[in-house]
Amino acid sequence: MIDRIRTAQREESGFTLIELLVVVIIIGILAAIAIPVFLSQRESAWDSAVESDLRNAAVGQETYFTDNAEYTEDLSDLTSSAVGFNKSQDITFDNDGTFVTDFSGSGSGFCMTAHHNSNASKTFYYSSSNGAPETGSC
Repeated sequence: MIDRIRTAQREESGFTLIELLVVVIIIGILAAIAIPVFLSQRESAWDSAVESDLRNAAVGQETYFTDNAEYTEDLSDLTSSAVGFNKSQDITFDNDGTFVTDFSGSGSGFCMTAHHNSNASKTFYYSSSNGAPETGSC
């Protein structure tokens, strides 16, 4: 009798239904924790990209100011080699989805408003008087 039980135990290798359910539940819990964290990291990266692109555009404005003793009122005055973006009024920076939606400039200062195409609800602005990208609009 004991030999039969030992033989049956050796032939029945594998996982039970309970063990499989426990593993599936653990994977589900880990996914429920990881997915929202991943999504918030993506949004944070988009925000950082917009801030970086606004700083790059400000460098272009400052370069223009150095050459002409005034800020430009038209973004098409900035050369693509100075900053690395396309020349048009609604410019796209570095082809990453960042759009300048509002631009106002004068000889003494400028303000640019931008958002990322994937997160259009959050807008940033860069004002020459503040000197850093901030959330909101000009």
